[in-house]
Amino acid sequence: NTALLYTCHFYRQHGKGVQLCAQLLYHKADPHYRVKDGQLAGNSALDLMEKACNEPNADENVPRQMRAMIQLALDGSDNSTEAITKMWMSIKSQNKKLFTVSSKTDNFDYMMKSIHWETPENAKNAQAYAPVKLEAVADPILEERFTNLQDYLFTDEGDKVKVYVNFPDAAAAALGNKTALE
Repeated sequence: NTALLYTCHFYRQHGKGVQLCAQLLYHKADPHYRVKDGQLAGNSALDLMEKACNEPNADENVPRQMRAMIQLALDGSDNSTEAITKMWMSIKSQNKKLFTVSSKTDNFDYMMKSIHWETPENAKNAQAYAPVKLEAVADPILEERFTNLQDYLFTDEGDKVKVYVNFPDAAAAALGNKTALE
């Protein structure tokens, strides 16, 4: 999802906006995705390209073609998908390296797929069923515990603040280790 946003934002820098946009949309990048934070928060790929079309460009066709492909992807109809496919296939056919890397049946979609997993025959402890939930409640191993301190003292010594805390006698064994409070 963010790859499409990066493509639209940096199309001038990498000079391959149309190619990357066609490839990402062909592989089902989400054109509805919006930037979550920062200066571009709330903007989608279409918003970025609408702005780019209103700015001066060395090649005026690049942002317009990218905007058109994003609009087609947003439409989502079969004709729109076919147009994006034709655009990507024409770009891919011009570059033989791209053509041999991926094909119509490649698995580089940006969507989650269910993958059929096979357990090797020689695997140990292999279970062909879902894991069993343990009935007994176990204590967490790495648990942080917080206690409101009632008995403490602090002093301000310029750049440092020293905090003096009275610990209970039960904590003496654990505090015997010099690294316990680091």
